[in-house]
Amino acid sequence: MTSKQLLESSRYLLKEVWKMSFIILPVIIIHMGFDGMDLVNEVFLGSLSLESMTAGVLAQALCACLIAVPLGMSGAQETLVSQAYGVENRRLMRAVLLRSIIITLFLFFPIIIVCCLSKFIFQVIQHDMNVANMASKYVWVMIPGLFPFVICKILSSYMISQDRLLIPCLVSITNIVMTVTLNLLFSSVGHDAIGYLGTATSSSITRVFSLLMLCCSLLLVNAGPDQHGDSFIQQCKGTIKEAFDLKGIKEHIKLAIPSAVVVCVDHWSLESLTYILTEFGEEYVSAHSVVVSITLIAYGIPDGVATATTSNIGCAIGSKQPKRAKWLCWISIVISFVLTLASAGLIFGLREPIICIMVQNKNVEYIIERVMPVVFVYQIQDGVQLVLNGILLGLGKQFWSSIIIVIGYCIVGLPIGSVLAFTLDLKILGYWIGLCLGLFAICHVIVLYLMAHVDWDWECDKAQKRIAELDHVNSIKSTLPPLKTEKSVP
Repeated sequence: MTSKQLLESSRYLLKEVWKMSFIILPVIIIHMGFDGMDLVNEVFLGSLSLESMTAGVLAQALCACLIAVPLGMSGAQETLVSQAYGVENRRLMRAVLLRSIIITLFLFFPIIIVCCLSKFIFQVIQHDMNVANMASKYVWVMIPGLFPFVICKILSSYMISQDRLLIPCLVSITNIVMTVTLNLLFSSVGHDAIGYLGTATSSSITRVFSLLMLCCSLLLVNAGPDQHGDSFIQQCKGTIKEAFDLKGIKEHIKLAIPSAVVVCVDHWSLESLTYILTEFGEEYVSAHSVVVSITLIAYGIPDGVATATTSNIGCAIGSKQPKRAKWLCWISIVISFVLTLASAGLIFGLREPIICIMVQNKNVEYIIERVMPVVFVYQIQDGVQLVLNGILLGLGKQFWSSIIIVIGYCIVGLPIGSVLAFTLDLKILGYWIGLCLGLFAICHVIVLYLMAHVDWDWECDKAQKRIAELDHVNSIKSTLPPLKTEKSVP
């Protein structure tokens, strides 16, 4: 490489890093705002009795496990909308959005049924019947906010894919302000039992209000007519038929199911420990919950980078810019590693005051202190893993991502963690070590897959073919070159 080429490459690299930085920062704020509500609730639950905290933790874990399914299914929308945006096919983008909302609506019927049966679920896994009954009441109060929360995430993802970041950013900030205010109002007044249900009440109210704000904002921003003179509502009505198109639904489900597997295995591996650790007592359950909440402080940073990466790579692939997509891939990994290392290091350095704010029980504090060094390593690996899966999501490689995640967690992480926890009596520490080993395997396998298997030119052709096949109005098939088969890619 000549000095001139090296200079041009350096300029291009700095330009992409600069552009990514402007996108990543607001996306991080969006994710921290939506995901930070659970962290706020944990802080207020930690100020109550150990029994109330355990009940709230069990209920939140069940709700998180249930909504992981529709949240994961929405990964198909991120892929298709970002790639359609690259081709500038806005009609298809609206059809994908409507399809995603319809699928989510159907998924919530079994979710509501499970929530109604939560009392029996908690009685099976929790030896203390009083805690089980309290957890069941908590779930009932959380139900009204579950569907609005998922739809908010779907609408935010739709707007992020188009670089419309201001509205979801403002809504996410409002979320945190409302959650803190309502928790102060509900959780800090009256009897302890009212207090613990107050955190669930504040979440539900905030989530419903957030959905109303996003919907109104979406309508106001798109209030003007398009090039054909149609309003946004008329545009959506015009794409309802496409949303129910069988070919489109088939392609959507093909991407959505492995996306759901990725998110569910990732969430369930962490949340399932809440129930497994009941074998060691309430103190270990509370300690694990606080540790998970501490990881959530920094989780929004790599999660935001991952979402921005998916959107940018999907757009680059859709607009047939393979070199830019490849650059974005490695830039995102480096940015995620640096930001996660900095945030995890800051949290580890401030662990003592953070633990004191969130926990009032000395035994729980001791357990958390013992686990924190392992959690520091976990956060760094989890941050990189999120972005790596975001890259595969932008490429539409959810199937391979799901296989790697299942192997990493279910074959490496949790089995090793179980041996360390029960056989070597490391308890909660053993499980967190197992999770770290699982993430280590996941990160290395995905990096090797990106280096050895992904042909960026072929991915661009494949994405444009996919969009052309799904588009029934402005077909672009005639302008596309023949699609190479994957076998022919060196």
